[in-house]
Amino acid sequence: VMISYSWVHKSTIVRLARQLQHAGLPVWIDVDQMKGSTAEAMAEAVEEAAAVVICLSTAYRESANCRLEAEYALKLRKPLVFLQLQKEFLPSGWLGMMLGSRMYYEFVDETPALLARNIAQLRKELAAHVSASDVRPK
Repeated sequence: VMISYSWVHKSTIVRLARQLQHAGLPVWIDVDQMKGSTAEAMAEAVEEAAAVVICLSTAYRESANCRLEAEYALKLRKPLVFLQLQKEFLPSGWLGMMLGSRMYYEFVDETPALLARNIAQLRKELAAHVSASDVRPK
């Protein structure tokens, strides 16, 4: 699973990635695996991902690298899973077109119970995209 996000949300995404990894999901985030050419590493991450998580925010929409990752994932027909990371953010332009009428998980409320529920639902959806051999037991 590749998580595509803007660095504005780095701390949130690192925490989320660790929780998903703890649950046995293979997760690629740039802070862990980025080596060599940025473009080559991003392309390889998308190509090898069972699913790509797109993190919705103004910063994501305005980032050229985020757009490249998202459009490449769409081109490769990777399953896309959307997370809203900014309160009251309404995707527009290329990102609004990509989201369309798809559902997304909200990660804007820090309420522990809501976060736990959303992480559990996200983990379940991502696990469905990851082959059984890639899921490690807890």
